[in-house]
Amino acid sequence: IAVPLLNEPITPQAMLGTTLVVVSLFLLAPRQEAQSSGNSRALSMGAIAAIAASLFWAFSTMLMKIGMSGDAHVMVINAFRMPLAAIGLLIAVQFKQGMSAWKGYDLHRLPKLILLALYSSGLGGILWTLTVQYVGAARAALLVTSAPLIGVPLSAFFLREQVTRQTILGTVLSVIGVWLVL
Repeated sequence: IAVPLLNEPITPQAMLGTTLVVVSLFLLAPRQEAQSSGNSRALSMGAIAAIAASLFWAFSTMLMKIGMSGDAHVMVINAFRMPLAAIGLLIAVQFKQGMSAWKGYDLHRLPKLILLALYSSGLGGILWTLTVQYVGAARAALLVTSAPLIGVPLSAFFLREQVTRQTILGTVLSVIGVWLVL
């Protein structure tokens, strides 16, 4: 989306890298678990939600790049972006589930939730915005798929998930793909 609308350059090397990353995601996707659930409606809704999320991320990345024209500062962009998203989510949760959505959350968990928000959404959002600013919306959208580079070793170490040949191949293809894009 960003390439034609924002006139961002794309090279054959970047296209090859993108292809490798897409193949790596296919290899890293847990297909057996989803198929064994037996609930085809849930599987279809999950696929539709994933496609919709991808489209929303692509458009928001492109709009963020447009908003960065001029002297916009990364911290200022995130100072608006994150609280507005949080308010929208709070309203949606309250509308959908009411006060029952908040059961199980007490004051003892609040510091952990705040740290999680600062770490993942705060620091992650700033780094994401910097990525869009420095490498452009098209490359940033692809780079976000490099999560397996970090997620595979962490899930193997902390969650004791099994690392298969397919997982290793998918991770290696993802590394090569991201390297070609950069």
